[in-house]
Amino acid sequence: MVTTVAGRKSATGVSAMTLPLFMATIFLSAFLLFAVQPMFTKMVLPRAGGSPAVWNTSMVFFQAVLLAGYLYAHLSTRILGLKRQAILHSVVLLMAFLFLPIGIGDAGGWLHWTGSEAPPAATTPIPWLLSILAVSVGIPFFAISATAPLLQKWFANTDHAWSGDPYFLYGASNLGSWLALLSYPVIVEPLLGVRAQSLAWMIGYAALAALIFACAVLLWQRYRPEVSATAEAVSTFVTQEVTWAVRGRWVLLSLVPSALLLGVTLHIGSYIAAVPFLWIIPLSLYLLTFVFVFARRPLVPPRFWLWAQLIVVPMVAIFFETSQIYVLLVLHLLAMFVSTMVLHGELARLRPPPARLTEFYLWMSLGGVLGGILTALVAPVVFNSVYEYPIALLLAMLLRPRAAGPSPLGAWLGRRRPISTLRDALAGSPAGRLAMHPRLWDFLLPALLYLVIAENRLRSFLINAAFVVYGWFYAIFGRLLGDFAIMSTTLENAGKVAFTVLLLLAVIWLGTRRPLRLALAMFVVLIVLTPGLFWKTGAQLARIRSFFGVTTIYVSHIDAEPGPLTQTTSRFHYLVHGVTIHGVQFMDVPRLPVSYYTERGPVGHFFSTIRSMESPPLRVGVLGLGAGALSCYMRPEDKLTFYEIDPVVEQVARNPEYFRFLQDCGSEVVLGDGRLTIAKEPDASFDVIFLDAFSGDGIPVHILTREAIQLYLKKLKPDGKLMVHITNTFVNLLPVVADLAEDAGLAALTVDFSPSPATFFALPTTWVVLARRPEHIAALKEGYLPWGDIPEVKPVRTWTDDFSNVFSALKWGSLGLFPKGIEQITSIKIEVTPGAQGEPPAPAAPAPAPAP
Repeated sequence: MVTTVAGRKSATGVSAMTLPLFMATIFLSAFLLFAVQPMFTKMVLPRAGGSPAVWNTSMVFFQAVLLAGYLYAHLSTRILGLKRQAILHSVVLLMAFLFLPIGIGDAGGWLHWTGSEAPPAATTPIPWLLSILAVSVGIPFFAISATAPLLQKWFANTDHAWSGDPYFLYGASNLGSWLALLSYPVIVEPLLGVRAQSLAWMIGYAALAALIFACAVLLWQRYRPEVSATAEAVSTFVTQEVTWAVRGRWVLLSLVPSALLLGVTLHIGSYIAAVPFLWIIPLSLYLLTFVFVFARRPLVPPRFWLWAQLIVVPMVAIFFETSQIYVLLVLHLLAMFVSTMVLHGELARLRPPPARLTEFYLWMSLGGVLGGILTALVAPVVFNSVYEYPIALLLAMLLRPRAAGPSPLGAWLGRRRPISTLRDALAGSPAGRLAMHPRLWDFLLPALLYLVIAENRLRSFLINAAFVVYGWFYAIFGRLLGDFAIMSTTLENAGKVAFTVLLLLAVIWLGTRRPLRLALAMFVVLIVLTPGLFWKTGAQLARIRSFFGVTTIYVSHIDAEPGPLTQTTSRFHYLVHGVTIHGVQFMDVPRLPVSYYTERGPVGHFFSTIRSMESPPLRVGVLGLGAGALSCYMRPEDKLTFYEIDPVVEQVARNPEYFRFLQDCGSEVVLGDGRLTIAKEPDASFDVIFLDAFSGDGIPVHILTREAIQLYLKKLKPDGKLMVHITNTFVNLLPVVADLAEDAGLAALTVDFSPSPATFFALPTTWVVLARRPEHIAALKEGYLPWGDIPEVKPVRTWTDDFSNVFSALKWGSLGLFPKGIEQITSIKIEVTPGAQGEPPAPAAPAPAPAP
């Protein structure tokens, strides 16, 4: 009797351990899976450069291995059964230790990459990168990627009370991914270099392997056959029979949210705010949707998300191009979140019994991979803008669960005698039945909506009528609503607000129970209210898409009378990448640098100073092309070479219809990653090297590390200078550059240039110049700009190829300011008064272009 009680207590204790053990294991596996991707990509970046081929190849590799892991989990459990599969997976886990710690070359494990540690110079880096990814990180990543479906399958075959529906464990998995996502830039990257990260990851992997072994032992002890394990709860699953139609819906319900995630991230970075790490927010929301929808009990009823999507997504279509940045951010993120909640909720609702669990995750993973490939690899080639985002929004509305039966309004109308009489009369003829067919009205009603909002006169009438109704309501309820109801100070805008509300109600009414009708109505609203989304507007000369993002060339004018600088016109073109300005040129004023590169700013002062000290021809290298304005500082005997990673930027800069700096001033452009390409130049060959690639949201840290600085010094002549352009709205690079200068024993000066209204078309800009000896740059202090020593700044850890920390360099006080490129440049007011006090005289006539 005592033995029986003890055995029962032991069994109870083991049963109590089952759920915490499985949850901890699946949580840790997801954390390690998410942490290894940025860690290894950061390892390979200094060797392969920042080319999109590197980033996209890495992404596709990790997604492909994840899919392979899910396929392995599915096939191995079907062929071997769970007990023998647990033994096989233990062997796979042990094999991965041969490749740890993760590293490149000798920094890796017992089995490591023994080939070249840099890609071949004359060919694409993709085969080299795939090889080094497969050898260095492939097996450990594969072993972990299979953990989530395997552990859920194992848990479903234990005797735990919740084993009949193990999908809630997927929520714990995504919670681990979410925590890894947040902790990497905030905790891991600031504290550890990549080698230390690799060692910490190996320790975590060892802990994970021990936990998986414990789960396998527990499975053997608590195993029960699959039939009995699922018989208790099988009736609760909607999907009883897995057909190809069901599999296709699984794929679509995971493909569209994946495309929506990448689309909204790129759209925000390209058109709203170029803020580093802003991508964390949509990805965090995406992961949290899995936590919510696979929970054992829903925190919010699914019907709430259906109505939220019905309201928020049409609002995005209506306010797609509003100038209110916070409204845009909130609306786009909300639309992505609620749409993903709806689709992932439907995916969770259609989950099969545990007997089909691994197959379910396999098809779901395939959908995620396809969504990523279509958005990251196909869309940049096919589209010239971020069209995949509105397309994904429309598909999200199209995949909404379709409610059965008529809407409440339709049911009420159907009970009215005139309506019912007309319906019965129409039902008696084929033409009448066709006219009553809902599918026909799915197309007719959006077409009618188009006629209403596209016809200007009718639209104006509706706006005015809406304003009258708006005025009545405010007159009656004004005291109650107060100023909150006043969304505009003008009658016209108040009418537009009221019209927008009515339009939103119309879209919602059109599509309450008809997803196709709703998607088409949203498409109508988008093409009418946001024409710039689909085709060029009057201010756009061109819009070009590449793997680096969206590049747009705009034309505009300034409020200035023709004069010695503006000559016969005030027309200018400017180059915007995402929302960041990368170059400006007045088209009828040849060879005149403006904006960041004005002759009265730091760049003009720098060149005038060094030419007063040195007469030999200058050899200049520039990392970052933009519109090519720096080339017009060159004399015929000088030579300047741009190193540009994006081929689209070179195409734009060389097209005389857009910019003429390169045509008029002549310079060489070398395509490729700046650090890798300048490394091929002869040593001690440059007088000046410009680093001009830090103004956007993607800071290329590998060209601003200790090793990179040593490379530049090697390429500079003994008295050469390194000019670093650190103008950035959201990132403060001054402490980083100051620390690198101190680390390398270099002299440094900086200037923060804030142009006066008299400075012709100049933008605020900050530069730092570095040299081996103070006397090489001392003359800059004697000029008209306040070049000076770098002020006391907060010490930072030196950036190296092993360690960098952009998160700590964020300007937290600036994160509430989101200037859009167009608004930033067109808001400048020009007062042409050459020769203002404290500045050099007006520029002389341009020098002749250098001979080709």
